[in-house]
Amino acid sequence: MSTSRCRNANTYARQTAAALFLSGMCLAQAAPTVSDIIIKNNIKDGEVPTATLMHIISTAEPNNQDERDVVLGLKQDVLERYLNNETQDNKEAALALSIAVVEDARELYGKDSARVIPVLRLAARVCLHYQERARAVTLLTDALRVSEIVYGADDPASRFVMRDLGQSYAAKGNPARADQLKKKAEYLKKVAPASIRGISVLASAPPAIESKPYQLVPVFFQTTRKKTGNDDPQAYFGTQRAGASSYGVSYVSVPRQRESGTIPHASILKLDFSTDPNRHVILKEISLYDGRAGFLKAITKRMNASARKESLVYIHGFNQSFQDGMETAGMLAVDLEIDGSVVSYAWPSKKNVLKYVADMDESNAVINKDALKELLVDVSSSVGAKSVYVIAHSMGNRLLLDALQLLPSSGEKRRFDSVIFASPDVESNEFETMVGKTFSQASRMTLYTAGSDIPLSLSELIRAGLFNTDKLRRAGDRDGGVKSHPYLDVVDASKAQADWLGHRNFAQLAKDDLRALLWLRVPATRRCVLQAQTGGWRYDPQVDCSSGAFGMATLYYRRLQDTAKAAAQLDSTAGPLAKQASSILKGMLPTN
Repeated sequence: MSTSRCRNANTYARQTAAALFLSGMCLAQAAPTVSDIIIKNNIKDGEVPTATLMHIISTAEPNNQDERDVVLGLKQDVLERYLNNETQDNKEAALALSIAVVEDARELYGKDSARVIPVLRLAARVCLHYQERARAVTLLTDALRVSEIVYGADDPASRFVMRDLGQSYAAKGNPARADQLKKKAEYLKKVAPASIRGISVLASAPPAIESKPYQLVPVFFQTTRKKTGNDDPQAYFGTQRAGASSYGVSYVSVPRQRESGTIPHASILKLDFSTDPNRHVILKEISLYDGRAGFLKAITKRMNASARKESLVYIHGFNQSFQDGMETAGMLAVDLEIDGSVVSYAWPSKKNVLKYVADMDESNAVINKDALKELLVDVSSSVGAKSVYVIAHSMGNRLLLDALQLLPSSGEKRRFDSVIFASPDVESNEFETMVGKTFSQASRMTLYTAGSDIPLSLSELIRAGLFNTDKLRRAGDRDGGVKSHPYLDVVDASKAQADWLGHRNFAQLAKDDLRALLWLRVPATRRCVLQAQTGGWRYDPQVDCSSGAFGMATLYYRRLQDTAKAAAQLDSTAGPLAKQASSILKGMLPTN
């Protein structure tokens, strides 16, 4: 281990839990850095040895909740390896770790939080694996208690814990209780479709009275992920690549009382957790179509029922699960009030920060590019959409750029109204070259960058070691060098930081700049929350153009589609924010 590498790791450690892996590995002289591990050819897909994970777990001293979440995730990774017989069979160590994981989760999230449910289920599986049946029943009984608090006793979301508990009772020798739980789980499975009925099209104006504290959003999807064989929607698709696409719709609950642009439990380094539907975004159900034709028919039906006939396509990035992608798409659907259809493209990311190279390979795989190309053609030409927006995040931009190059010419009519490149993990020069070849597909293209994007910094570090070169600057880095062009606006979104990693800033912009871009289609020159800077723009709301007032201006125009009427309503509304919004609207859009 070189001194310089450890010094670099410790520098990163002061900034991010992602670098916990770097600094932790530097604590032992013989332990390699993440870059070293990935570069070694004899380690499949950048798999980190269990001994290294255990070393990190035992030596790490997390400084905040996010870092504790990372360490908890590593512990669960080790437990999964025990279950899959991928590590030395050590019953005492496995059971001790399962107890520690549950204790950590309860301390971190609270004993009645839904986020402890998957941890309890995992610990119970470990106990059953080692014939500790009574302990498994105790853990799953608690999981069911929490599930019924969160979802309600008769919500279909509790059926998966019930099924696990029934199997544990059967293993313990209590067939009567096992049968009782099995029948209840089967009943909840039958009524599950009814729990998602009555979903109305997201309208431009939400109902004045809401019956529930959350709304269910249908998110259509095309995925090249392989099915796991598990019917739990949060584990339905795994991280392996399938031989062909699957098509379906997922139902995502999004709480009404939530700050725009946020998914309260999400982080690029966290594992997947069910959460309280009154407070958190949750993937609740999945339904598959019998092929592409049924998929397109369903999207078309929903599009025909909408007024604006809008379609949003979302492509997730590095280190994301199927669940992550669906939940982010659902969040964007609500915050951007998409009146039509939202479609998520789910490529087989490995959902592991230590498998960067494996994700990089997937982002370059021909089957994944072809599938996204197919989806982009379908949504833009076969479902009756009048407006089509595309948002790609992180490494998903690699897939999008390649797919755009594969698209047939759209002629004089632009295929997409707007294409958003959010924090793209693509080398800067390559990004500019590819955008220069494909900009004719969209009426407007926008690049959102950030100055403190930690995952992109990690990407640069890994790639520099992998290719033995100086750092390859990423297009999503504010200092990556990409400049605005007549067909591309470059916006530094650092001041809209949505999370401590600085990698999801685009989501925070959904409440103002993204809405103005998509809803009003005004150029950057007329969006006053942006300030001109060398090479592009900087998101930087001012006293005379606050984020709140700008957001209000765009929202009122969206509702009324008339500058004069919207301004008049704002002028008649009490309060300085409305007055400022009226002034902003008049300056941004000409009076009809």
